[in-house]
Amino acid sequence: MKKRLLVLIFLTTGLLGKEEFPALFPIRQNFRYGLIDSTGKIVVKPQLDGIDDFSEGMAVIRINNQWGYIDARNWQVLKTKFEQVGRFSEGKARVLYKGKWGYIDRNGKFVIKPQFEFAGDFREGKAAVGIGGKVGYIDSTGKFIISPQFFSTFNFSEGRAGVLVGNKLGYIDSTGKVVIKPIFDFIWDFKEGLARVMVNRKWGYIDRNGKFVIKPRFDEAFDFSESLAAVRVKEKIGYIDKKGKFVIKPKFKAGGEFSEGLAPALADSLWGYIDKTGEFKIQPSFEIAYPFFRGLAKVQMKGKIGYIDRRGIFIWEPTE
Repeated sequence: MKKRLLVLIFLTTGLLGKEEFPALFPIRQNFRYGLIDSTGKIVVKPQLDGIDDFSEGMAVIRINNQWGYIDARNWQVLKTKFEQVGRFSEGKARVLYKGKWGYIDRNGKFVIKPQFEFAGDFREGKAAVGIGGKVGYIDSTGKFIISPQFFSTFNFSEGRAGVLVGNKLGYIDSTGKVVIKPIFDFIWDFKEGLARVMVNRKWGYIDRNGKFVIKPRFDEAFDFSESLAAVRVKEKIGYIDKKGKFVIKPKFKAGGEFSEGLAPALADSLWGYIDKTGEFKIQPSFEIAYPFFRGLAKVQMKGKIGYIDRRGIFIWEPTE
């Protein structure tokens, strides 16, 4: 379930094609896991050993010491015997079988046989895979479209993928050609037309041509979401627009991405939710707060997990 190249703190549920899947949310009760709908009604009783967030209507589960999946459309469980499993992306999930990675469809059938030393998620029709100690990219049939030649890569996003060349990072296009020179100390994916990059310990933002739109001047920077990005200046987090202008001045200890008009923000020792003026719309009262998704946000209080709506009202009281 772990990604080798990018660890995303906040996970989101995606869509497969134009199909929109039912909104289901993992809960924990008496240290067992189940699912609720957006009204707080239990649709799968807590009986699982573990469950991840949904991606394309499928969620990774752990049951009886085995990995599997549960389908949001009918709550059917797909049991597997794989050593490791990944989340679904573009209709496929990466799985480890007998020491090699391959890809399965929603029925658990191999569509790309296990053959890789490493396998990433599909993005924009391509997935990074490792073979012979090098990483390249395959298409949805498993055919290499960018030969294994890199030591480290990122997922494709908005037509660009980060790659390590020597000891610096740059970006390639969909043909494998380096289109943004490897001059960066660290990089992330493109989001909303911009990518955050680090040079000499300072973060800025570049466009798809590699031009700095926002010069490196931040101590930490995060992806743009809903046209705003959280950045750190010394010990405080604020939010900038795509010109680099502060829309919300640095005043928080930590902050998350905007989703559905609200963003989690840490004031003193507790998290709440701010709007795009920087004012708390849901007052700080949570140990941990996650972005909103389809009207609900997961929060933690006293080690227990619950869900609130946009008014800050619990639709599922925190349980453990």
